[in-house]
Amino acid sequence: MFTREELRLYGGSTANLALCFSAKEAVGKALGTGLALLQGPGVPASSVEVLSGAGGTAPRAVLHGAALTVALQKGYSRVLVTWRRRGGLAISLALAIDRTEAA
Repeated sequence: MFTREELRLYGGSTANLALCFSAKEAVGKALGTGLALLQGPGVPASSVEVLSGAGGTAPRAVLHGAALTVALQKGYSRVLVTWRRRGGLAISLALAIDRTEAA
C-alpha cells in the first residue's frame, strides 16, 4: 500500500500515514478510477506515491505503473495534491491537470 519512500517519510507516525493515504485516495478519485487496496477496480495504492519535501513543503503526487498509464490515457499531464490535518481528521484534495490546460 505504501512505497518505501512513503514509509521512510511518514512511517514513524500513524497520523502522517493516514494523511498520506487520504492523498492517495484523492488521487485515485481524480483519475476517475478510485484506489484498489488489495484487488478489484481502481489503480493499486502502490502506483500512487505521495511525497513531501523537508520542512513541510507541499506534497506532490508521483504516478507509477497503472496510475501513470491511466493518467496518460486520459490526457493528464500531472496531478496536483494538497492536504490538511485538523484534529483527528486527514483531508486531501487532488486535481488532475489536462495537458491542454498545463501550458
